Amino acid sequence: MKKDLKLAASRWQLCRPLIATALAISGTLQLVTAVLAEGTAAGTQITNEATATYEDPNDPNNTPITTTSNQVVIEVAEIAGITVQASGIEFVDDDPATTNVVEGDADSDGKVDPNDQLHYIYTLTNVGNDPTKFYVPNVATVTSNNGTVYDAIEVSYDGINWSAPPADRATTPIAPGGTVLVRVPIQVSSNVQSGDNIEVLLGSTPGDGQNQRYNPNGSNDVYTVDAADGASGIDANGDTIDDEVNGTPANGTREASDRQFIPVDSTLDTQPLVTLKKVLTNHDPNNTASLADDRLTYELRFRVEDTDTTGAGYTPGPLYPINTISVDGSPSSRILVSDALPDGTVLSGTPTAPAGWTVVYNAQDPAAVNATAAGWYTTSATAISNGTAGRITRIGFISSPSLISLAPGTNVQTFRFTVETSNVPSGLTQATFANVAQVFGSAAPNGDPGQQVSDESGDSTPSNYNPALNAGAGGFDPPSDGYIPDANDNGIPDELDPNDAANDPDLGADTSNTNQGTGPGGEANVKTIGLPSPLDVINGPEDRADAVGPTNTSDDFTNKSAPVTPANVTFDSGDNRDELNPAPVDFANTVNNNGQTTGDITLVPQAPTNAGDLPSGTVVTLSAPDGKTAIYNYDGTSFTRTGGTFEGDIVISNVTPGDDVTYGVRIDLPDGTPLSTDIDPMVTSPMAGSAYRSKQR
Repeated sequence: MKKDLKLAASRWQLCRPLIATALAISGTLQLVTAVLAEGTAAGTQITNEATATYEDPNDPNNTPITTTSNQVVIEVAEIAGITVQASGIEFVDDDPATTNVVEGDADSDGKVDPNDQLHYIYTLTNVGNDPTKFYVPNVATVTSNNGTVYDAIEVSYDGINWSAPPADRATTPIAPGGTVLVRVPIQVSSNVQSGDNIEVLLGSTPGDGQNQRYNPNGSNDVYTVDAADGASGIDANGDTIDDEVNGTPANGTREASDRQFIPVDSTLDTQPLVTLKKVLTNHDPNNTASLADDRLTYELRFRVEDTDTTGAGYTPGPLYPINTISVDGSPSSRILVSDALPDGTVLSGTPTAPAGWTVVYNAQDPAAVNATAAGWYTTSATAISNGTAGRITRIGFISSPSLISLAPGTNVQTFRFTVETSNVPSGLTQATFANVAQVFGSAAPNGDPGQQVSDESGDSTPSNYNPALNAGAGGFDPPSDGYIPDANDNGIPDELDPNDAANDPDLGADTSNTNQGTGPGGEANVKTIGLPSPLDVINGPEDRADAVGPTNTSDDFTNKSAPVTPANVTFDSGDNRDELNPAPVDFANTVNNNGQTTGDITLVPQAPTNAGDLPSGTVVTLSAPDGKTAIYNYDGTSFTRTGGTFEGDIVISNVTPGDDVTYGVRIDLPDGTPLSTDIDPMVTSPMAGSAYRSKQR
């Protein structure tokens, strides 16, 4: 098996006697103080006490002595917090149920024109640790007088129903992590010109700062308002949130602001742009003689983009839950992240999700049931009992029911799960595992599945955008089922096998594990494991025998160059190029016994595949770890040993499996070697360097 090499830094450790003195204080005094702990519920009490064990140096029996400190109780203080995030621009539509009639777009051309009416939407989020209200002004700043706030600014607690805040302009209490939407109605001025920006600022913090200490400076501030002690609020589902703790926030009142704009005469097409990333973070091979006990750990994260990364002119919008996700047998409005387990694997351990998200399971065939139509359950046992596969086939993560939207600029991370390769068919010497993660939501506040938004992992393109498709929402490819089966058990997933009739031309591969694949849909994360050979070596740069080149561990290389003195450069009139005799260049390489048995490793230079890649007359000197050398001359076709202090080729004896051996390579190119930059025979550059490449073979 391949050994994972890590560069180990040298550490100096200073060891000295430690004298411990313990002071025991009698009594049961409990120290209570407040601590700032954003993210932990206000009023939470954290208890702590310390214990120490030491020995009396005068005790010949070295009897351990223990002592325990007084108990300290820390109560988490109430912390206020607010962010304001731009969340898209829409034409005013008084009756969305009426198709083909958008009142705000007077000429129905889909472009922002003079006198059009727009809604600028913002998301206010409670990033504190206690329910709080938000002050929502009835004014906003429109730059350059290119528009006016022509009606009341409204709020929504569910993304569907809108109303003006109460007379004091404060919302109902919002739970920690909860959101409320604000929309600002703007009428475009009649005298704007094409290209003029209609920019609207909600709030007024320097540099649009988030969660800043409140500095009253105008009637358009957006800030936190401490809820009354014991007050409760209602979340998006109509559920009562926890009571507000007594007292005022320890960090005072907080404020935030944000802005967004759209140019006149540009198409207004607001779309949620969601980018999902997936990375294989760990491979634990366990028993190297078996393919059926490896563990693969994956991590997922996604971002709702706040800039148009497609380049197609979309206005980034918020991601809403989709209302058809089945959770524990009931339809629910959730954002769903789904990942079908790779073929040949089973779930290992318990997946983990970030705060505000819940792990769910599915036990249906992913090739037959799409993720949004699958039955998801909050326990694996219930999923299996209600499934058809007899095992967990998909892992999912769902948003909190109180989450009404994710604003552009929101990052959600990290989702994590591990699979074991215990279902690999017997008889294989290698197996390939591949799958695609998916995220599902809606572009509509009501969660309309007809406006589904989805993205598949493996690339950096949001929302499965495909520029080859029609503009608008039609430019986003629908997802696949995310499951990549291997029906013929040949170790190559069907949709990655060009010789398989079931090959999916829309599916690419993210073989680099960096989410930089390319294609119209998802790019599968691919991992191949294999049984180690009894006799095997890998060769690479110093301390990195397992270094990977453009394709594998056999074509990695190290580049170096030799200094050039202009006086040493000669011009060959026969081939019109500059030439010189470069100074030798030294490399350090490391070879690793990647096999299963102890053995000898012989070091010899290997001729390049293209014999002309190395000039005839090149001299290569190999140096063993003990300093002995072997010298070889290249005749344009092969190497011949011509000398050295080693009797024959260098042989390193009794290298145990997994061990590394570092050795030296000196390359001396012959007189008459052209400069590396002298590609065109009519171009000379006496100051250029002569390049060397040490290929690891």
